[in-house]
Amino acid sequence: MKISAFASRLQFQLEKLDMLHIKLDRKKTCYAPGDLIAGTIQASELPSEAHKLAIRLLWFTTGKGTRDVNTCCEIVQAIGPAPSTLAFEFIAPHRPLSFSGQLISLQWAIEVVAFPSKQSSLAEIVITHGDAEIILINREDELKRLGIGKPALQFSSSGN
Repeated sequence: MKISAFASRLQFQLEKLDMLHIKLDRKKTCYAPGDLIAGTIQASELPSEAHKLAIRLLWFTTGKGTRDVNTCCEIVQAIGPAPSTLAFEFIAPHRPLSFSGQLISLQWAIEVVAFPSKQSSLAEIVITHGDAEIILINREDELKRLGIGKPALQFSSSGN
């Protein structure tokens, strides 16, 4: 009995988390600068006091040090209490590009926030010139991985 009560509470909490759902128009979440980023927000069973949704294109850093967050674009839409679907469109900016390094990474995302409840959902995307985020590597570690030692310094003698 305890397990079923716990399972029903967990199911209720999971359903609450899915009140806002972001659906991108394409399956691939990698965009080139200048690409159209489009999709829909499905808002269901929001609290009756929900008055508006903010849909944002933002980037954030993760890793060591202070976390930075910057909202690039934002659409604010008034909503009613009934379930609704809202379309959004953004243009992928030219910079900064998505990257991952040993100490820090920069990620892009679409975020939707309901106000005043502040319920939210996030869908991560990649903005880059290729098919994947830029991976920053440590040159010495990569040389070791490839089995290449550091080149020795060579000095040439002056013909004296």
